[in-house]
Amino acid sequence: MGLLYLMPIDEKELANVSIKNDQIEVRSYGLPLMFWGYLAASLVVIIMMFVGIKGPALKLANTEDTINKFLGLGILVFLGVLPITLTAFFFYQKRIVKKNNLLHIKHIVFGFPIYSKVYDIKELIVEHFIDSPNMARINKEEGHAGFENKGHFNLVALLSNDSKVIIDRNSQRREVRKLKELLDRF
Repeated sequence: MGLLYLMPIDEKELANVSIKNDQIEVRSYGLPLMFWGYLAASLVVIIMMFVGIKGPALKLANTEDTINKFLGLGILVFLGVLPITLTAFFFYQKRIVKKNNLLHIKHIVFGFPIYSKVYDIKELIVEHFIDSPNMARINKEEGHAGFENKGHFNLVALLSNDSKVIIDRNSQRREVRKLKELLDRF
């Protein structure tokens, strides 16, 4: 999620980094203000769609045919769940807590933990990931540099059982390295 939800990289960022009892907790930043404008525009469109489709969908739901009932109710449920799902992206937070060799990763939405896992780690590693270089990168043609697939960088935890878990990712190597250095201090 690090490509969209950025993590702090310095312990001086007091709003999102807390250090106590030889443990560090790093919390992701929320989405930029510009994205809230996108959310508002999306919600207006969804409300307009709901107003326009409510009558026909209710007619479908009140028919005797089970397929029409399913379609009518499905559309209404979808248009009801969609705003909640979109809004959940804006209230998502990832927390990384590290103390000695234990790394606890929590995913929180609307203030409620939805997934949490503790890992026993050996070390943290920064890896470059690129799944497919494209022709612009291979041919190095003038004017096509903006189309090159440069990939991104993963902060990976090497676990005590020699498996790997991706902790965070970012398109900037220095951001991932600084987060690794911050977590390695504890």
